[in-house]
Amino acid sequence: MFHAHCWEVLAHLLGKEYIEKRPGQLVRAAKEYQRSKRLKYGTSIANHENPYFWQIYDPKKVMHTKNHETQKCDDFRSPWIVPEVQRAIESARRGMVKARNMNSYLTRLPLEIVLLVVEILCPSEYTRFDIENTQNMISAFALDLPRSYWKRRLQSYRPLFFELDLLTEADSDALDWQILVLKLMGLLKDKDGYICSGLQGRHRLLKPIQRIKRKLHEL
Repeated sequence: MFHAHCWEVLAHLLGKEYIEKRPGQLVRAAKEYQRSKRLKYGTSIANHENPYFWQIYDPKKVMHTKNHETQKCDDFRSPWIVPEVQRAIESARRGMVKARNMNSYLTRLPLEIVLLVVEILCPSEYTRFDIENTQNMISAFALDLPRSYWKRRLQSYRPLFFELDLLTEADSDALDWQILVLKLMGLLKDKDGYICSGLQGRHRLLKPIQRIKRKLHEL
């Protein structure tokens, strides 16, 4: 049911206890899940489990990809290790070392006004160009928005970036979340990067694993 390189993701999302000590329950839950899908659709779950099999991840609007050869490279990427996410984390770690010039006009405005400007530039249904415009504005005016704001912006995508759950509190505090979140949000809108990085394969795993987890709790 899962490829070899998917088991680390499975262990992280379900807990190693089910993999190492309770494999019987895991198999039963997986079979129950598979049976429920077949009863619902009357065919193999492979045809229905992921209707967006070759599409870009977006919680509200899925964007179709066009290049089939680019799409195929996703098959050979591990969903557990995504180098682009690691690079984003490292970039955010380096960003904390750099001091910002906080003397721009926008930094003297009330925070609510600054956040409103950012929300206009980069709405919830954003594009790659919205990310670039936001990054340019932040750089030009030396803005340093609260970490809580950036964590909230990432919340709907957070399950896809479980590397962040593996960080210690000290590691998390050492990150520039402004840099991190903008890079991760930008990665989701980079078609080639999203597919070939392994993120698309990871996204395909999330839904079935979450449902198997619910089945485990029912046993």
